[in-house]
Amino acid sequence: MSIKRNDLVRNFKKDYIIEMALNAFLKKGVDNTTIEDIAKETSYTKKTIYSYFKSKEEIYVFIGIKAFEKIGEKFDSILTGKKTGIEKIFALMHEYRSFYSENPNLLVLLINWDMGKVDFSKVNTETYEKFKNYNERAILRVENALKLGIEDGTFRPDVNVHCTVGHFLYLLRTTLYQSIIGEAKECIYYFSEFVKLFLKGLENNGSFEKFCKFHDNNGTEVKKGGNENETKF
Repeated sequence: MSIKRNDLVRNFKKDYIIEMALNAFLKKGVDNTTIEDIAKETSYTKKTIYSYFKSKEEIYVFIGIKAFEKIGEKFDSILTGKKTGIEKIFALMHEYRSFYSENPNLLVLLINWDMGKVDFSKVNTETYEKFKNYNERAILRVENALKLGIEDGTFRPDVNVHCTVGHFLYLLRTTLYQSIIGEAKECIYYFSEFVKLFLKGLENNGSFEKFCKFHDNNGTEVKKGGNENETKF
């Protein structure tokens, strides 16, 4: 079924509002940004903005949804070829780094998100459910990788999966913020030290050292015995 012209125009305007709202949020922060600020960025009226979104909070949530859509496809593709839990967690860490290095503005907004600056009561139920679904999928990727690591022996059997998922997502974003935007951006070892610390805390029977020996810095498996390109920390 072809998409009607009116639907195409509406979708274009909606995406444009989301894109320009990002500029407004970055200039004034989530708390201080108003619908009027977003209207100025888009050159639309407030009435037009409200015809697409219930509130500024809903626009903010849509920015998060767009980020999930972009990164989700990459993750699903990258994880397919990884065999062990430690390989999958390593791949997730580096793909997050790659994505946020290319999209630092989204990282800034998600850090605000982690600080609880979004009032979901002002978000349309359908929009919230869509966001919730994407968020649950992101959590499930990490959860499945941790469970696989416990099953295949690359992670300790006593790892608390539920707690570690939260640690992974929140600490990773904070570390990426510091290494990409913050005070540690000039320190080339800041991110790699976090990876080392996190994985060594999960490892079982020297699995981290074995992983480093047989994988390069991108997590790609190399021939047995390792080589000069093995992962260095």
